[in-house]
Amino acid sequence: MNTFLCNHKPSICLKLGRVLSGVLLLGVYLGGVVGQPLPRTLSQFKEVQLSSSEMGQLELQTGWPKDDSETFLVRVKNNLKFPINCKGLSVEFKNNSTPTPVPLVPKLYIASSLIKQGSIKNLGKDKVKSYVLVCTCFKKDANGPCQNPLTKEIKP
Repeated sequence: MNTFLCNHKPSICLKLGRVLSGVLLLGVYLGGVVGQPLPRTLSQFKEVQLSSSEMGQLELQTGWPKDDSETFLVRVKNNLKFPINCKGLSVEFKNNSTPTPVPLVPKLYIASSLIKQGSIKNLGKDKVKSYVLVCTCFKKDANGPCQNPLTKEIKP
């Protein structure tokens, strides 16, 4: 560090030292975490859209707030026993009958029993005919159960 700065402003030097040591520790931690292989490889899994019965188990609050007809809000509580991804909406606009994918910002990764919120800006209420929230899960087999691809598989 600059000796002039440290001699004349020791409090700034101390703060910079703390910030730099924090960044260094974070780098060491992330290097260890990122360097670890996943317990299962994600290539074993396929991302599959949730069934209607699985969607029915989610607690959903969707729509436009009273004071903003351009921002669509989504709140999802995952009551399933596995994590899900909610990436966006399939929207049918009044001027076009073809469903159009519209992404949520941020895309929602929701672990079991958790609640997440997202939004879509510039999705005018007056332009939308209908919408469906699109959520997915991970399966090893298309007909099998949804699973958490990041948990370690326990073998008997």
